Amino acid sequence: MPLVPFFPAPIQPSLPLGLMHDPFGLEVRLSHWQAINGTLGLRVPAQVTKTKCVQYMRRGKPSHRTQLINDTAYSIVAQYQAEYRGVVQYYRLAYNLHQLSKRKRVMEVSQVKTLANKYKTSCGDIYKRFKTEHTNADGTYKVLEVRVERGQDKKPLVAQFGGIPLQWKKWVAIGETIKPIWSERQ
Repeated sequence: MPLVPFFPAPIQPSLPLGLMHDPFGLEVRLSHWQAINGTLGLRVPAQVTKTKCVQYMRRGKPSHRTQLINDTAYSIVAQYQAEYRGVVQYYRLAYNLHQLSKRKRVMEVSQVKTLANKYKTSCGDIYKRFKTEHTNADGTYKVLEVRVERGQDKKPLVAQFGGIPLQWKKWVAIGETIKPIWSERQ
């Protein structure tokens, strides 16, 4: 009797808030010499990327957000960065975190169009005005940066969009500390 390899049935999405888990099969290869076999992994569902990009799009293309036009450039960039950082941190344990690069691109174009609409100029002028390179522990990234000078005694306010790596970090530490509800006194 020939041996038949056992492949577990696909697991339906059962984790909360859009995370899915599925077994890595024998066909999943990290490279030509590494494979992940028989372990469970978290992934970003394809539907999440599509549905979350819709709020930054109109007629299938990235569009400006009119509700942000009256804000300062600093607050617009800070708002987009906060939204993007929250999504990336939520899905940080997913092995296909790189799928969020489409969302980053849609958000970046929407942000640039919002700033261009605010300043009544072209998107290219916005890129020339705000594009810089940012270096951190993970590498060098092209970012959109807004600086607000606050005088001689204070450091400037800096808001950046981008600079967050979309690499799978399997053993990332969750930076939440649980504070007790009761008093710490005995």
